Amino acid sequence: MATSSKSFADALLLAANGQKIEAVLIGKRQWYEDQDTIPDDKVNRLLSWSEAKSLLNYPYSSGFGLPDCNPVYLWTTTDIIFVAQYDGSTTIHSISRNPCAGVPEMPGGS
Repeated sequence: MATSSKSFADALLLAANGQKIEAVLIGKRQWYEDQDTIPDDKVNRLLSWSEAKSLLNYPYSSGFGLPDCNPVYLWTTTDIIFVAQYDGSTTIHSISRNPCAGVPEMPGGS
């Protein structure tokens, strides 16, 4: 079932689970390029969360179809957050920044 947030920025904040977001890297959309509102000088460079949040404050749905969000990496104190997609359905995942025991996942399919 598709999930919807107020914005992509809100979904990323939820994934950060209260952790401080230390840095953000935003890539260009691979689909819907004409709807990509991220200025070229902000793409593929490290941004603070305060700078990136307003750029990522657009409607977001994880439903099937073409992905409607930018690829991103967010670094928190303990995790790296990123977007995975399968048939256009996007999901937000995280992985530990540091080696740790756990259960490996394979995002992108069922």
